[in-house]
Amino acid sequence: LYTLLYHEKELGFQFKGEQHDCWELTYVDKGTMYNVIGETQEYSLRQGELMLFAPGQWHRQYADESVSVCYMTITFDMQLGEPELLSGKVFQSDYEIKGLLEKIMQEKETHPIYSYDLILCYLKEILIRLLRAQKLEHIIHKADTEMKHTIESDIITDVVQYVKNNLDKK
Repeated sequence: LYTLLYHEKELGFQFKGEQHDCWELTYVDKGTMYNVIGETQEYSLRQGELMLFAPGQWHRQYADESVSVCYMTITFDMQLGEPELLSGKVFQSDYEIKGLLEKIMQEKETHPIYSYDLILCYLKEILIRLLRAQKLEHIIHKADTEMKHTIESDIITDVVQYVKNNLDKK
C-alpha cells in the first residue's frame, strides 16, 4: 500500500494526469468526476462508483466547473490474476464494497494495532468481489449467447421442417 487519501476538491478541479508503476483505485464518494485514460478513453464516475488504473496506465481526472467532488484514492502494488477484468472499467459499488471502503477509512483514521494489515485485507476483499462479479458477468453473457444461438438454431430447424412438411399446401 503506497497511498490512501481522501480528497475534497473544489468546483471544476483539474488533475493534469500521471502514470506510475502501481495500481490505483479511485472511488467517488460525492459528485461526478471524469477519468481519462491515455488520450481518448473517457469515463464518468458518479457517486458510489469506482475505477482501477493498471500499472503504467496514464490517466487524468477532472470535474465540471459547477461540480465539487470528494473521492478516495488508494495506490498499491499487487499481483492480480486477470488484471484485464479490472482495468479501465467503471464499477458500481454494492453495499459490501461501500462497507469495506468505510472500514478502510476508519482504520486509517484511528490507527489501531495491525490497522495496515487489516486495510490490505479489506482492499483484497474489494478486489476479489470485483473479480468475481466480472467473471460471473462474463459467464452469464457467454451462456446467454450460447443459449440464444441454440434457440435460434431450434427455431430455424422447426421452420425448415414445417416448410418441408407443407410444400404441397397453400
